[in-house]
Formats: sequence, C-alpha cells, structure tokens
Amino acid sequence: MNVTYGTISELKFLDQCTTEMLRIYPPVVRTNCLCTKDITLKGIRMKKGCIFTLPIRAIHYCADYYSSPMEFDPERWTTENRSLRNPLTFVPFGYGPRNCVGMRVAQMQMKVAMVHIPREYELRPGEDLKLPIRINTIGSMRTAEELSIVFKRV
Repeated sequence: MNVTYGTISELKFLDQCTTEMLRIYPPVVRTNCLCTKDITLKGIRMKKGCIFTLPIRAIHYCADYYSSPMEFDPERWTTENRSLRNPLTFVPFGYGPRNCVGMRVAQMQMKVAMVHIPREYELRPGEDLKLPIRINTIGSMRTAEELSIVFKRV
C-alpha cells in the first residue's frame, strides 16, 4: 500500500488514537499565559500583566471533562463525541493564534510512524523494561527511566 498524506488523513481511527495519546501524554504538562487585560475567572481576579500557569495534563485528566480519564479510549474522539467537547479541554499544543506552530507536523509524524513502523518491525518489550512505566512530568512529558523496546525487522 502506498501511504500518502491523503491516505493517512482518511485513517479516522488512527487520528482518534493519536489524539487520545496526546490527551494522556501531552508533549508538555503545563504552559504559562500572560493576561493582556484584567479578567475574572471563576471569581478570581487577575490583573493585566499577571502570568498564570495552564495545567495541560491536569485538564486532560479531569473527570469533569473525561469519563474514566486514566483509561485509553480512542472513542472519545469520534466525530460525534468530538463535536460535544469543549475545545479548551484538549490543549496539548496550546490553543488559539499562539498555539504551537509545529502542531500539525508533530501530529502527522506520529501518524506516519504508527503506519510505517508496524509494517516493517515487530515491537517487543526489552528484557530490562520496568513495568509500570513511570512518567517524569518536569518540563516535558517523558519516561522517568530508559524505555527498552526491541525492534525486530519483519
């Protein structure tokens, strides 16, 4: 099968899976925002110039927005379910005009990897892989220890 941009764009379940991966494992766990005017959020006043933190991972794991938030569930991202969701509850790359400029490239790279790697390799956990995999959330999202995976060409 010849894999093109169009082919990958048509793989709806793949899109649902990568979106759910970004919900559970966002590239960064928080981002800072600058108030450009005085605002009140849920009764809290913030003055122009105030810097506050947007807790991306906390939003993505909030049971108010996601039922069973710790579970991997690509069905959250069907067209129907996505249309019911407030877009500000899914912000792995930020939101609005100043979101991550590399967002679309990163999403496409994830999809290309998920299409090509299983076609050419069998993946198995390495002998020294420690379960459960611990996550380090200082700065960017990454594993706390080396991740040992064996790639065997098929």
